Amino acid sequence: GFAGTFSAGTPVVLMHGNRVAPGIWIEESDGVHLENVTIHHAPGMAVVGQLSRDVSLHGVRVVPSGERLFSSWVDGIHLVDCDGTTRIENCEVRGQFDDAVNVHGNFSKVVAVHDPRHLRIRTIHPQRFGRNAATAGTGLAVYRHTTMEHLLVTRVTACRELNQEFCDIRLADPVPENAGALIVSRHNPENSVHIRGCTFGANRGRGCLLNIEHHVVVEDCRFHVSGHAIESVPDANYWWEGPPVLDLAIRNNHFDHCGFGPCGTTLIKAGPEFPDGSDPRAGALREATGSTKHLPASDYAVLGSITITGNTITHTAGEVFDICKVANLVVSDNRITPH
Repeated sequence: GFAGTFSAGTPVVLMHGNRVAPGIWIEESDGVHLENVTIHHAPGMAVVGQLSRDVSLHGVRVVPSGERLFSSWVDGIHLVDCDGTTRIENCEVRGQFDDAVNVHGNFSKVVAVHDPRHLRIRTIHPQRFGRNAATAGTGLAVYRHTTMEHLLVTRVTACRELNQEFCDIRLADPVPENAGALIVSRHNPENSVHIRGCTFGANRGRGCLLNIEHHVVVEDCRFHVSGHAIESVPDANYWWEGPPVLDLAIRNNHFDHCGFGPCGTTLIKAGPEFPDGSDPRAGALREATGSTKHLPASDYAVLGSITITGNTITHTAGEVFDICKVANLVVSDNRITPH
């Protein structure tokens, strides 16, 4: 019985069933600056930002207090479809039950082509319901679903939401004829993400998830996370978090004993997740290590440029790199110590 399971005084973790209460919520805002803020506990994500512009976090700490075993139930910092310049600098994120930082856009599925400039799109993952990224005036990228081939960049001229899942959009340019199944995402490639001088400590999830078309730099950070330290896996299959990163620089970081938990053993993982018929409503998330196993025959390079240079890597549980379908990859001057 229960009495024989744990002895008196044994610490236990009681998990929240839902993401019921984020610590800080940022929505449709411009010029948000958080500085020297400490969050010890959140039953949801610690910091959430959606559809905002120029968001900066300086000296933000998401850390357990006292004898707590965890800080936030899910991600420490989670930013979705944010434009302009995103800065996450000199922050500390540890003890959370999921990823330290997740900066991403969203793929929506084209479910009807009323005419080449008039589409109906659907938000697939239920956690994204009610937040359509294809707002009037924004750029929009159109991809072939099966290969993530980039077909068109255009602009949304009008948007009419039908409900939390579906909306009709009008485009400045026509989508290609006979292109097959299509997906779309918000497109603002002049934007940038800067993650500098941060510490990402022991957690259940991964370090930095980066699935957005921006220019992204991760530098001078320290990682000691239980899963992939850095992951760039645009997903048109399960979570539908994308699009592919335009260019990603990973430099002068220290990766210290990562990949020891349930969320992937590879240190740096990059490559697309293509459709395999999985339903996001059915069952728990698959283990992240299977995310690039369903590769189509196409040689199309989905991700842009990735540069990995000047990093110190001290033991990782699995492979150091698992990278595929990248247009330009540079790996140089990294110091790797097996143990």
